[in-house]
Amino acid sequence: MQDITISIGGYNVTSIVMLFIGAGITAFCSYFVSIRRERKHMRKKIEIDTANDLHIIIKEFLDISQIMKTPLIFHINSYNIRIKNRFEVQQDNLYSLLNNWEENYEIYHNKLFSILLYIEFREIVLFKFRIFHSEIIEKYTTLNKTKQGICQSNLIIMRAISNKEEISEDLIHGMVELLKEFENTLYAIELIMIDMQIGMQNELYKKIFNNRIPIRKPLDSNSKVLAPKKQRKGIYG
Repeated sequence: MQDITISIGGYNVTSIVMLFIGAGITAFCSYFVSIRRERKHMRKKIEIDTANDLHIIIKEFLDISQIMKTPLIFHINSYNIRIKNRFEVQQDNLYSLLNNWEENYEIYHNKLFSILLYIEFREIVLFKFRIFHSEIIEKYTTLNKTKQGICQSNLIIMRAISNKEEISEDLIHGMVELLKEFENTLYAIELIMIDMQIGMQNELYKKIFNNRIPIRKPLDSNSKVLAPKKQRKGIYG
């Protein structure tokens, strides 16, 4: 049997067809590789943008967290000393401090929840950071409960200031314990944020810089150090 070769203008039609098919396959492969490269670039950009945005929010949060550590007890004791010794008392000063503390807590609360909402909003990128979300919620529940006790004490103190009365030692002792617990929880949440910042750099930047930074090493061996990890359940369960 003889092969039938069709030619047009001296060119082999079969060769032309194979050439077009080869060119088509090459073009398709190039397009596919280009799409994959573009998706990879877009994914990396979203990861970097997410990390940068969250770093900024965390920085703002840590700043207000430091402001929350106001030496209220020092000022309450100073007020009592002046009352006992019948010195002139600047009522507005302690009033302002107590009011400012509660106003700053509202700012703190809003900044904290902006972090939680951002983790939820970018969960598809931050899926390994669900553990941080859960830990923050747990610590915030403790913090908010302690804050309510402090606010109740603040009301009694404000009433004493209005009447220029001495603040009871029992109340001051109670405030000392509440503020100690409050600041310990503040510190625990700050450590979670620091661990999250380290985790974000290691998870989202490691492929760019081909490097990792060491995790936090606490002085207290019982202190928990958080790291990103995969979890079966999402933020919403």
